[in-house]
Amino acid sequence: MAKSRFEREFYNSLKYLSEKKNIWFYKFYDNPPPTKSKKVRFSTKRPFDFIVLTNRKKYAFELKSKKSKSIPFTNIPEHQEVALKEFQTLDNSYSYFLFNYRLGRGNIRCFVVNLKNYFLLKKTLSERNKKSIPLNFLESFHGSKEIGRKNSKYGWVWDISKIL
Repeated sequence: MAKSRFEREFYNSLKYLSEKKNIWFYKFYDNPPPTKSKKVRFSTKRPFDFIVLTNRKKYAFELKSKKSKSIPFTNIPEHQEVALKEFQTLDNSYSYFLFNYRLGRGNIRCFVVNLKNYFLLKKTLSERNKKSIPLNFLESFHGSKEIGRKNSKYGWVWDISKIL
């Protein structure tokens, strides 16, 4: 199962959607942190959080969540940007970032940004000397789309049907 609440909700969203559409998905799990009894000598860098396949298209998703009004660019490693970019070179492949702002009960928002618009967003914010992605910027950024959240038999799910 997914590590963060947002990852669990996205996983549940894919399960919910799979009842209506023919999709296959896989979650790339984070590496476990070292424990006292077992040291991690080698760990691979996961390329992104989820891969989703439909009959005609392929999707890669990287999820970022923060309990604040801003998500730092330091939370987005360069190897994930590279992996999403490489994935998108395949035929009929699309890469997305999902930015989740968890500001308290009843104030949870999520924005989808495709890879092309992510790099535009990053360039725009860096020109303004910003080191993070503020919620209020995504609210007005033409390259982002807010998606809704609802309760289902799987728990809370996000409406990703328009993306897939």
